[in-house]
Amino acid sequence: MKYFITYFPAVLSAIIIISFAGTKNANTATVFNHIADNGNLEQLNCSLKTNIYLGNDYINQADREAVILSVAKKLDFPDDYTLKTCHTGNSLTTSYNIVNDKVDAVIKLTTIEQPINGVELSLSQYLYIKIDFRVLPDDISYCRNQLQNYLDENGYHGDIFTNFHGIINGPADSAREESICNSIASELNGTITDTVKLDNTYTVYGYSDSIDNYIKCDGSKINFNIAFSYNDEKDCTEVFLSSPIINYDY
Repeated sequence: MKYFITYFPAVLSAIIIISFAGTKNANTATVFNHIADNGNLEQLNCSLKTNIYLGNDYINQADREAVILSVAKKLDFPDDYTLKTCHTGNSLTTSYNIVNDKVDAVIKLTTIEQPINGVELSLSQYLYIKIDFRVLPDDISYCRNQLQNYLDENGYHGDIFTNFHGIINGPADSAREESICNSIASELNGTITDTVKLDNTYTVYGYSDSIDNYIKCDGSKINFNIAFSYNDEKDCTEVFLSSPIINYDY
C-alpha cells in the first residue's frame, strides 16, 4: 500500500523553509550504515533530490545546456553523459543523464509555456536534479554540500532532500521500529518530536542541530523523518529515512 505524507505533528499551517549554518554536519550515510549493520536490512538505497523554480525569463538552448553542465561539473560528474532536448505539448525539456558504477543521475531544465488569451505566453522554468547512488557513499554530505553551494552561488532557492530506503524481511514489530528510530535519533544527536501510527505505517518526526536545514510547522522544527511501511504482497517492511522530510509516496 502506498502513502504520501499529509500529516504534520500539529495543526497544519503555513510551512516556512529555513536554512541555517549547523554547528556540526551529520554524516547521514554513516548513520544509516550503522542501522544497516544493526537492523538486518536486506537492501539499502540512497538519493538526493531537488526541484528549483528558475523564474519566467526565457533561457535559450545554449544557456540551458550551460546551466545543466555547470551543475554536473559542480558535482564532479565525469564526461560520459547523454544530453538531449525534447518538446512535448506545452513543455520543453533538456535532460542530462549519467549512469556509471557509482551513480544514476538526471538533471532536467524544463520550460512550461501557458497561453494567455491566445496571444501571450506565460513561462515557468524549473531545474530538477535527482541523484540515485548505486553504491552507498561514505559521506553523502559532501555531494549535498556541493549541490547546496551551487544553488547559493547562483541565487537559486530550493530544498535538497536526502532520502534513504531500506528493506526488512517480513513484518517489523513496534519494539523493533522504535529501537531503530531511537538509534537513528541518537546517531544524529537529535530528538524525536512526534510519532504517528496509521494502518500498516509507523512514522516518526525529529529534529537535530547537527543537520543544517529544517522545516518549521506551528513552532516545531523538523529535519529528519523516519517511516516504516509493511508491504503484505512482498512480505517485507520498507524503511524510509529522509531529511528534512519524506516527500514522496510510501
